[in-house]
Amino acid sequence: MPKTLWKLIDPPTLLLRVIWDGVPAGITAALAFYVSHQALAHFHWALALACALGTAVLAWLFAQFVLNGLTRLWPHLSLDDRLLRKHVKALTDLDLDREERHYATMRAQHAPRFGGERCPVCDTRSPVRCRGLLDAERLHYALRTERRLREDLVRLRGRESAPETDGPVDPFHTTD
Repeated sequence: MPKTLWKLIDPPTLLLRVIWDGVPAGITAALAFYVSHQALAHFHWALALACALGTAVLAWLFAQFVLNGLTRLWPHLSLDDRLLRKHVKALTDLDLDREERHYATMRAQHAPRFGGERCPVCDTRSPVRCRGLLDAERLHYALRTERRLREDLVRLRGRESAPETDGPVDPFHTTD
């Protein structure tokens, strides 16, 4: 895994994700166990199973409703927002030229020849099935996309700093 992907992993965010998804699961499991235990003590096992499943679904829905409400009250708790900020920070820290050199190295290492030679790393003859070559192409696509996004950002920042005009600009107007 390239080192740049490790920048996208944020242990506090992962822990928060585990807790955020674990709370509904824990509530659901506890209530389902309690209801099924009570139903099994007094009724048939099939009814106990139906009660447990119904309780699990209702508890999960209620927990999701509560967590969504908390996210609306305090938007900074939103995991998607935190992950997006972390992802943008990691992308702005990328050195695109270094990553493109890494892409070229990967492409050179995993180069199955069409003459029937095997890839020296993956031991396959097909360029379509060469894992390293596919990873290199994915990296190349991500780098192209990132470069376009940065160019768009520079272009948008240039528009923001451009002087305002009083009316529509005539492209054929010359000042000569």
